[in-house]
Amino acid sequence: QAAEGEAEVVAAEGERAGVILIENGEIVHAVWEKLVGEDAFFIMISVTNGMFHTSALPPDITRTINGDWQYLIMEGIRRMDELAVGMRSDVAPRPSARPVPIAILCRHGA
Repeated sequence: QAAEGEAEVVAAEGERAGVILIENGEIVHAVWEKLVGEDAFFIMISVTNGMFHTSALPPDITRTINGDWQYLIMEGIRRMDELAVGMRSDVAPRPSARPVPIAILCRHGA
């Protein structure tokens, strides 16, 4: 039985499969095919027609992810968004987001 805050999340899509390991509530390791770490995690959260299940964390894991789980989720979603936009030919590239000075916003009635 898994301790609280610890789990192994296994995902499979077709012939491809991977695992995300969570220890003390932190994502510490991910593997998808030959990818390891954050790159594997980002692929796994984009699986749309796969199967997922969880089980107890295996002993003696190797930590390959050191980022905060919130960063991982946001970065993964950003990458999925970029991939989706890149696949659509009817969408113009978006400019990079830059802070706009308040004075400019006020002049334009925003």
